[in-house]
Amino acid sequence: MAETTYKETALKTRPAYSKRPAFSKRPAESRLNCAGTRGSAGPGIYARMGLAAGLALGLALLLALVLGCGYSASPTLSSSIKRIYIPTFENETIRYGIEQDLTRVVAEAFTADNRLTVVSERDADVMLRGVIIQYEKGAFTFDRASTVEEFRVSISISVALEDLKEGKVIWEDNTMNAWEAYEETGDATTSEDEATAKVYVTLANDIVARTLEGW
Repeated sequence: MAETTYKETALKTRPAYSKRPAFSKRPAESRLNCAGTRGSAGPGIYARMGLAAGLALGLALLLALVLGCGYSASPTLSSSIKRIYIPTFENETIRYGIEQDLTRVVAEAFTADNRLTVVSERDADVMLRGVIIQYEKGAFTFDRASTVEEFRVSISISVALEDLKEGKVIWEDNTMNAWEAYEETGDATTSEDEATAKVYVTLANDIVARTLEGW
């Protein structure tokens, strides 16, 4: 499989946030339910409870949602943090070699961003650990004859940024995911590899943004 650099693939890839799974939108009252089921506190609950109590409940529900979805807030990095160590991601899938490719693309994304320097563990202020949890390829769209028109590659990872000096986790996300749709024309393996390379770039951009911009 030919190696594609972060820069080459990024030029062909849509903006970093465009590849979140495009599942159908849930009604406004249930979008914060990470289990995907509808549920609300009922109409007029904040009016009945009073402003202070209503705000307290809202904050509690938001905190429960964030923790329940495997996501922790990412504060702005300290100005003293300048160097990052990125060990090779662990690979829990049967797709051989993707841990090395994804790790390389993530490191290249930080280098291109130029706000943190990628260094060895000995010289680092923080360490980014990653685990590839799932690699999935499947049919995505069909024509009227039920023939597959597009396939989709999806990768799910778990990531954590650790402060090596303080010995604490700065942020972690156990449900980070990106995907890319593609058509199998000519060499099917090449088409899948190209789509996978674009997924790497999307995940790398998301990790950089999460680390440095705190979204």
